[in-house]
Amino acid sequence: MRDAIKSVAVGLAGVVLLLFPGAVRAATQPKAYFLADSGRSLVPVTVGGTLRTPTAALAALAAGPNAAQRANGYESPFPSGTRAGGVNAAGSVATVALSGSPLLKLSTIPRLRLIASVTYTLTSFPAIRTVRFTLQGRPWGVYDHSGRVVRDYRRGTLAHPWLTACAPGDGCFTP
Repeated sequence: MRDAIKSVAVGLAGVVLLLFPGAVRAATQPKAYFLADSGRSLVPVTVGGTLRTPTAALAALAAGPNAAQRANGYESPFPSGTRAGGVNAAGSVATVALSGSPLLKLSTIPRLRLIASVTYTLTSFPAIRTVRFTLQGRPWGVYDHSGRVVRDYRRGTLAHPWLTACAPGDGCFTP
């Protein structure tokens, strides 16, 4: 009888995961995703019990890795002279307010690194699925070749705009 109950429980768990794939993510603790390997990869880091809100997670990411993490090659995605002002979450969309003139000059790859790091950090919260960015109150991110800012960033689709994305400093257009 006990084996039958265990089989039913395992089967039900499989159905839940099939119907609600985000359920696994919901059970995990939010993490800050720092850059590693000279910016070529993201490393999830549990930052104690401090990541209770998206704003706290963004603040931990902006503060950068601790000394031990830096010794392991982890780095902040934020260039010096920039500031993450906060997160406004509405439904499943989080909008991140950024400031700092160095962000205006970032080429595509550093922008994508920052976008990916923040997107993965914020979407480690089960309620957040999409991340948007503003810089000094205006939409910010990478641009398509028509000069339009790509607005929505999600896990799993981060590769989508990158094949055709560019930044003003890359010379593909002038905003």
